[in-house]
Amino acid sequence: MKPINRAPFMFGAAVILPLIIFFGIQFAFSARDQRETVRAQTLAKTERVLVEADGKLQRTLGALDVLATARSVNEGDWPALYRRLHQIRALDSGWVTVRLTDLASGETIFDLRQPQGARTSSEGFPVPARRPGAERAFVGGMGGSGRGCPCALAYRFISRNGEPALLLTAAIDPMPLQHMLAQEVEAGRVGAIVDRNGNFVARSLDHRRRVGTPATRYVREIVRGGGHGGIYSGRTWEGFESYTAYSRSDLTGWSAHIAFSTSLLDSPRWRSLVFGGFAALASLLLAFFLVWITLRQLAEGRRVQERLQEAQKLEALGQITGGIAHDFNNLLTPIVGGLSVIVRRAQLDPSSRQLLESALSAGQRAAKLHR
Repeated sequence: MKPINRAPFMFGAAVILPLIIFFGIQFAFSARDQRETVRAQTLAKTERVLVEADGKLQRTLGALDVLATARSVNEGDWPALYRRLHQIRALDSGWVTVRLTDLASGETIFDLRQPQGARTSSEGFPVPARRPGAERAFVGGMGGSGRGCPCALAYRFISRNGEPALLLTAAIDPMPLQHMLAQEVEAGRVGAIVDRNGNFVARSLDHRRRVGTPATRYVREIVRGGGHGGIYSGRTWEGFESYTAYSRSDLTGWSAHIAFSTSLLDSPRWRSLVFGGFAALASLLLAFFLVWITLRQLAEGRRVQERLQEAQKLEALGQITGGIAHDFNNLLTPIVGGLSVIVRRAQLDPSSRQLLESALSAGQRAAKLHR
């Protein structure tokens, strides 16, 4: 069998394996960057939704703070306050109604949806925990009842003698918030704004039925967790298995949630693992190849060294053998010469002569062999 030429194989391995490692690492990093891009882009959308929502709510909070210090409030002139609130509501279509509640009696002094002085039920408008002292307006959760609600509620306590005495409640139409959300969420995708109690303020799908109702348990768990933002896995009301990016507002405590397909993160993750695995396997093969080459070179060096040592041994043995043969030849020469002289000159009987001639012939042959 013709031996295999290893040189082309070794050269090919030395070129291909580093390329596999390079491209494997490159594709793994590319997949990881794709995942991070999806995360960053979706989180940025939730933050934009909250910035726009906070901007709208901040105007309402500012208006409540101004109204709480108005002269009509200080003087208890509720008809004048009622008229002024009607004027403000005409300028801000987002206000469904504004209520003024006496905290001591629990009675509603007026509701902009009713004529001044009309009897109004306070049901459906929860009273938040009382905050002693001078407080600024703040955003609560979803609530309210009647025409235009459920609504997002904003509150402003009005104090008398250092104690909260009155509560000004603005019910805000969530539809403008719904439009803000729709601008950031693609058609068919699920996105939502959720209050601090885990109820929907706005939702990209099925808004009218879902607004004011509790979100899924996945969303509520995140809301209770109190994190500022991130990615979590869950399932929407439609049964859509998804990852969801969320961000929380420092102003309101509300959070924006945008769901996206699990494949947008899982597929790049698996590609990253696969390409990383290929790169690791190629690295191991390259390491094995280098170790094999090194061991092979060491073994070849040992074989060459052994052959060299064997040749040196043979050379030394030849030198020793030649010296011995030379010395033996030097000893044998006078013996052969002496036997020749004896055979020519001595008067010997036939048997002795024959014995000496035999010894002489043997000596001559030995001398020839060791020359």
